[in-house]
Amino acid sequence: MAKRWSKAPILSHYSSEGEGNGRGYTDPSTGLKYPSVTTVLKMQDKSGLVQWAATKVAEKIRDRPELAMGDPDKILNSFQYAHNEFRDDRAWVGTGIHEYIQAEHEGSWDYPELDSEQFRIIEQWEKLNDVFEIEPIFTELTLLNEQAETVGTADGIWRMRERIGGDWFTALIDIKTSRKTHPEHMQQLSVLAMSDWMFIKVEEGVDGAFEFTYTNTETRKKVKSYWLKTRMVDFEKVLIIHLREDLYDVIPVVDQDIHYDDFLCNRKKWGNMQELKLREKERNE
Repeated sequence: MAKRWSKAPILSHYSSEGEGNGRGYTDPSTGLKYPSVTTVLKMQDKSGLVQWAATKVAEKIRDRPELAMGDPDKILNSFQYAHNEFRDDRAWVGTGIHEYIQAEHEGSWDYPELDSEQFRIIEQWEKLNDVFEIEPIFTELTLLNEQAETVGTADGIWRMRERIGGDWFTALIDIKTSRKTHPEHMQQLSVLAMSDWMFIKVEEGVDGAFEFTYTNTETRKKVKSYWLKTRMVDFEKVLIIHLREDLYDVIPVVDQDIHYDDFLCNRKKWGNMQELKLREKERNE
């Protein structure tokens, strides 16, 4: 089985979902902590996923009927989290693809081990590169939106053009390997596109850099890193690069103002939830 990569952005930190906080980020210049864009998007109405989760449980029962026999408690343990297993498998697929493209663009040769599905997705990536010439400007870029009080990571800012007769343009990019794109993807890209600041990892000694110490997930050792906080650069387009085993697509994010307003509504819900938890904790002390 291919190695499961789980490399998180260096500036990120994580609180368990049981606490309702999820992933957050630290601004190395101030020490302030912000929720991640994807954490805020958990506030998005996903009532449609109830049927999806039920289907995934039913599919596991179909595929593993032997587990549906015998001790009822074992049956419960075998099937109640089937939908989460599928979700985590899909996340693993996407992580490997992101790490592969990042290694390719950075020239690091730090490629992950891929399984057969991921190889087929990379074949679609290569087809896209046959159509588009791509020059990465930034890769895995952490962004702060001050109005939304949220931090997230985009997959890059690239210069692109169609190889046959195309003009160069600059685009903020996010890569998706889901079966289809969703409204929350549009919200995610819209809030990142309207960010104010970029955090750029640099070497020690760079003038104006801020030090940030993090724990290496493999060695569990503390590591010092250094970051510049700079104003967001200009770009002309916001694009989702959609990659699946059977297709590639380049999807422009339009109606960004509406998607951004939707995100701010979710940010308000998330902030209210945190405030209610804080008040409840204070009452119980």
